[in-house]
Amino acid sequence: MDQDFRSLVDSTQPTLHSNTDYNLTDYYKHFQIQHDNGFTSQTVTDHLYKNIKNYLTGEDICFAQLKDLREHLLLSHLIKKEELQPYYGILDIIIDATRNTNIVNIADTYKWRAALQFAWDYIVIYPKITEDNLEHLERIHKRQFMVAASTKYLQKYDCKISIVKGRISILESDARIIAKGIESNIKYLGGKEFLRKLFEGIDNCYDQQQSRYHLGRKLSAVPSQYSRPSVPIGYLLNLGAKYTNENKIHTDKNAEHIWQNIINDSTALCAVVDVQQYSYFEQLFKNTNNIAKFIQELAVIERQKIDKLLSVLQGNRIKIFNQNMPELDKI
Repeated sequence: MDQDFRSLVDSTQPTLHSNTDYNLTDYYKHFQIQHDNGFTSQTVTDHLYKNIKNYLTGEDICFAQLKDLREHLLLSHLIKKEELQPYYGILDIIIDATRNTNIVNIADTYKWRAALQFAWDYIVIYPKITEDNLEHLERIHKRQFMVAASTKYLQKYDCKISIVKGRISILESDARIIAKGIESNIKYLGGKEFLRKLFEGIDNCYDQQQSRYHLGRKLSAVPSQYSRPSVPIGYLLNLGAKYTNENKIHTDKNAEHIWQNIINDSTALCAVVDVQQYSYFEQLFKNTNNIAKFIQELAVIERQKIDKLLSVLQGNRIKIFNQNMPELDKI
């Protein structure tokens, strides 16, 4: 659908001339808009949106698929350096005009070109829509930017990456190789030493009053530049627990480098799975088109819970500090 959409956009032209200085009266006359009480830009926008919706309304493509296409365009730009504009801007107009409406198949080129012509006219009127403003896009699509950054990080391992329906797909064999490398590094450090460092890293998350660690997701209305993928503590605890009999203490400089690689690799690998939410709004507005995807994400997050592991660790009374391990079942 990505390439079909790009081709249709490239083969469609606006009815307005981009180098002509129009005023509201010109727009009303050009689009044959009826008026009684003066001219407004909102009326012109409503006219364009109405025509886009009229041409595209159908039963073939659900609204959620348009949003998947938008994420596909964004990820393709961030990872593969493919052109983002004007495709992203035009698709944004179509999404806004057809909100929560199923549309015709993209194979219906007549209706799509007719709708795209009105979208192109909107671009002529408001050309800033197709300007590249990655700083603004990162604020509203933080999740895609973080997934893209993690994907590019993992490409140093020559992973075969593809984009399917607006999401990153990594070969299972490549993911297993990276996971095996993470586990090997943990084994090298030794389970006890690794767990000690891991708990040092989350020490500021421990609530003395409640006797538990607070490691929940950090959401905000508008994710900031400091929002980052979460370190998969549950995943790393599971791996560390496998090698608690490996009582090693490395003091060489390479040990710190390996520790950092473990954190970076595991965080990037889990981020590419793309289940982390960065904004409160990602939990809202669920319907029959996107509820399945939302539940799948929650299921993966729930699997990272570590209740059973913690009970095992507590039963073994592992000492990773100079004192007994804190109440692990309270994490």
